[in-house]
Amino acid sequence: MLIAISGIDGCGKTLQVNLLKEWFQANGKEVSITKAYDDDAKIACRPFMETWTDDVAIAFLFQALHAQQFKATSEALKAGHVVIADRWDESYLAYHENFGFLSGQHRLRAELNSLAFRGHVPDIGIIIKVPVDIARRRRESRGKVERFEDRPDDYYEVVQNTYCSIALRRKWYVIDGTKVPHAIHENIVTIVSKSVGT
Repeated sequence: MLIAISGIDGCGKTLQVNLLKEWFQANGKEVSITKAYDDDAKIACRPFMETWTDDVAIAFLFQALHAQQFKATSEALKAGHVVIADRWDESYLAYHENFGFLSGQHRLRAELNSLAFRGHVPDIGIIIKVPVDIARRRRESRGKVERFEDRPDDYYEVVQNTYCSIALRRKWYVIDGTKVPHAIHENIVTIVSKSVGT
């Protein structure tokens, strides 16, 4: 089973991914977490992220990371693991449907997405929705803000609205991210339990 948990930067998704992993493990499941732009990728890509300004180059770099996430996910699924994806292709779509050189090229955008993710859609998708000003304050509280996190609120509003549109099309869940973490976790567990029968 592949479960994707997503939302704008500062929505609390990484905490919820880890809490869900612990819940599955407590129920005797083997679990893997996959993420395209994880800490190792940030370190490896930082020289490019800090100097590259060409949208095409950056888009291909991120698609390479997405393709690697797909490979790691596929291998974990074949091993019988439950896989929790800290974002999936919805992050690619939400950006490129609205910004950058792919925003006006639906066919090319879809082909690049298919190349990275092979058309694999998660069994369960959950979007954590929060007001963009709350998400910004959470990002700022972390200290140093990454380049791609340092965007205005209206950018995040557009991205979050697109996440919600994707969720509607795919029959994913949109949940309230303003609750305390434990309450959000319980909401996610309720959603997942209906599908896995735990």
